[in-house]
Amino acid sequence: MATVALTKLWINHLATGAAIAAHTAPGRTRRLTTPGEVRTYGSSTRRPVAAPAIRDHTYTFTLRDITTTTHDTLAAWIGQPVQIRNDRGLLLHAVYYGIDTAERPGEHLYDATITTTEITPAPRPAPGFSDASAL
Repeated sequence: MATVALTKLWINHLATGAAIAAHTAPGRTRRLTTPGEVRTYGSSTRRPVAAPAIRDHTYTFTLRDITTTTHDTLAAWIGQPVQIRNDRGLLLHAVYYGIDTAERPGEHLYDATITTTEITPAPRPAPGFSDASAL
C-alpha cells in the first residue's frame, strides 16, 4: 500500500481546487471557545452561563518564506472556504478573515500567519450526479 508523507502545509481553495503549499513554523495553536459570561445575582452570587455544545474551533498557522505570488493568492482567498492539510494528518475545512505578514530579509519572502475557523464541509454530490445543485 502506498503512503504519502506531506512535508508542507497545503491549502486548497474549495471552489476552484487551486492549491498552495508552504513550510510552516514549528507547532500550531488550537483554540476551543464557547460563548459565555459570568452573571452576578442577588447577594453577589456569581454564576457561569455558557451556550451548551456551541464551540468555535480556531487554528493558527504560520507559513514560512512564501513568495509575493503566494501571499497575493492567500489574500485573494480571505473570507472564502479552504481545505487545509498539514504534515501531521490534520484535514480541516475552514475560513480565515485576515493575514498577519512579516517581511523576511532577502528575496521578497514573507512569513504569513492565518487564523482559521473550522467550518462544516459542503455536501458532496450523490453518486451519479455531477452537480450538487441538481439534487
